[in-house]
Amino acid sequence: MAGVEFFVHDVLRDPFPTGFDAVVSSLFLHHLADEDVCRLLGSFAGSVGRLVLASDLVRGLSGLDLAHVAGRLLTTSPVVHIDGPRSVEAAFTPAELRGLAERPLPLPFALLGPCLPSGSHQWPQDSRGSCKGPWGQLAVWRC
Repeated sequence: MAGVEFFVHDVLRDPFPTGFDAVVSSLFLHHLADEDVCRLLGSFAGSVGRLVLASDLVRGLSGLDLAHVAGRLLTTSPVVHIDGPRSVEAAFTPAELRGLAERPLPLPFALLGPCLPSGSHQWPQDSRGSCKGPWGQLAVWRC
């Protein structure tokens, strides 16, 4: 793909490089402490020209039930059986993610979540534009 750059970078230790049009974080935030999420989103905002997307799990009973059941139905991997539920337990609620994002990002953003699982081609929306469903959330910042 022309114009696409991939590189390894410790986003919690080193300053995030600048000059990007967009930064995408997928299923990463739930691995971080609150203050690390704030620092990470702040560094993203300082390095991007147009858009920050952060997609992650939503902590809740439905997602936890789904992680337990689907993890056992779809695979025999003990890693998935343990990591799936632990990841949901470590995830943020939409209100928590909004609160963390508002600290370092004085940018207008929309929290589209909770959303349907990836693989869904449509996200049903209510009148405010929020997605419905217990599994994931997408935060969007337009710079």
